[in-house]
Amino acid sequence: MSCCGTTPSHDELDEVSRLVSTKLAAFLRTLRDNGFAVGLAEGRDAAALMAQGFAARPPLLRSAFKHLFSARRSDWDKFDGIFDAFWLGKAGALAFADDRLGKSCKQSVAEKPAGQGHG
Repeated sequence: MSCCGTTPSHDELDEVSRLVSTKLAAFLRTLRDNGFAVGLAEGRDAAALMAQGFAARPPLLRSAFKHLFSARRSDWDKFDGIFDAFWLGKAGALAFADDRLGKSCKQSVAEKPAGQGHG
C-alpha cells in the first residue's frame, strides 16, 4: 500500500474499499444486535460519510454516526460506548484489522483539494 505522497493504485483503492465495507457492515450488525433500527438507507449514508473522509477524524465520525443511527433516546445514551468499543484502539485512532486502511484513509483526506471535505 502506498504511503506519504504517492497516489494509491486502483488495486490499493479497491482493497481499502473492501476493508472499509467489511468493517462498516460489521459495525451496522453490532448496532442492530444492540437494538438500533439500522436499515439500508442508514448504511448507505454511513458509507458516504466514510468515503468523505470522516474515518480520518474519529470524533467527527462518532458524532455523525451518533446522529445518523440514534433514533431513540436509549440509542443516543448507549451509542458512544458501542462506537468506542468497536472502532477505537488504545491510541484513539480508528482501528482496522489491516493497518494499511488507516494510512490510506488519512492519505486520501490529505490529498483532497481545498474546499472539499470536512473540518
